[in-house]
Formats: sequence, C-alpha cells, structure tokens
Amino acid sequence: MKKRGFFVFFTFIILTFFNIVSASSFDISISPDKVTSKKGETVAVDLSLKDIEMGSNGINVIEGFIDYDKNAIDDISIKDCDWNFTYNSDEKSDLYGKFILVNQTKNVKDDEKVLTLNIKLKDKTKLKSTKVILKDITSNDDKNLVNIGNREVEIKFDEENLVDNKLDNDNNINDESKVVNTGDTMFFIPIFVIVSIVVLNLFVSRKKVEVSKH
Repeated sequence: MKKRGFFVFFTFIILTFFNIVSASSFDISISPDKVTSKKGETVAVDLSLKDIEMGSNGINVIEGFIDYDKNAIDDISIKDCDWNFTYNSDEKSDLYGKFILVNQTKNVKDDEKVLTLNIKLKDKTKLKSTKVILKDITSNDDKNLVNIGNREVEIKFDEENLVDNKLDNDNNINDESKVVNTGDTMFFIPIFVIVSIVVLNLFVSRKKVEVSKH
C-alpha cells in the first residue's frame, strides 16, 4: 500500500510539472515603445506577435482594451493589418475601448507583425507626456484563455517645442507690459504740458503786475 501510494504521489508530481512546463504562452511587442514627438504630429508604432507557444494550432484571435488620454491624443487608427479588427468606440458601453483581432486565413505560430497603430497627437495640451496602453491582452490555445497583461507605448512631447511655447507666452507678457508702459508715458506727457502752461501763465501774469506798478 505504501509503495502504491508513493507511486500515485510521484505520478501526480510528474504530471503537475509537465503541465507547468507545457503551459501555453505568447507575447506582444510594441516598437518603438518610447517616442519623443511634437504636438500635432502622428506617431506610428508596430504591434507584433512573438514567443508563441500555444499548442499545435498557434494563434488566430487576440483581444484586449485600448486606453489613452483624450487630453493628449485626438485619435488612434490602424493600418497594414491583415487581421479583421473590431473596436468598441461607444463611450457609454462597459466594454468601451475593447478590441478584437481575428485572423481568418491562418493560425499564427511564428513571430510576425500584426498591425501599425497611428496615434494622432493634439495640437495643444498642457501635458508633457502621455501613454497608450493595451490592457488585458488575451488569446487562447483552443482549451484555455491565456492573458499576458498590459503592454504600452510612452510618448513624450518635444521639450524644444515646450520651450518655444513658453518663450511665446513670455513675449506676449512683455508685449502687454510695453503697452501698459506706453500708456503711462502718454498719460504723463499731457499732465506735464498742462502744468508747464499754468506755470508760464502765472509767470506772465506776475510780470504784467510788476510792469503796471512801475
């Protein structure tokens, strides 16, 4: 009985180890994942499948959520995509931002590019950087769902562009100051003229009085 119990336990350990080793997995890369760009420009990043270990059938479905800040980004579109792409743009929906990619022609087993994301940045924003995040990226191996978590691209706004904007604001402030100073000067000149005329009149009147006395 002891030998049989030990055999069952040993078999369970081997099967558990085998399942862990053979667990399905895949990954998605974003290239580039860090970008510096000017406001108003469009940033292009590639999404690619890699390290696919999803059984004999590979991958033909990818889903997740696209999350981004509308204070920094106008729109996101896709190109160079051979997969069928659907996206939920209904902001009132609980599944807002949900995307599904389906490859109806083949099951992908090797590394390959899936699509290009075109990220249109806003012309004006107070932010110095922003991110586009692909959340809860999931596929399946025909038996189980495989979730690899989040992948993201970070976009920093060109510092030189931010400095130029600051200089423009400083110049506007200086211009306003000049206008105010000019107004003060113009206001000062009439007062000086009036005071001068009054003093001159008093001087002339005094002279007339002195002449009349003589």
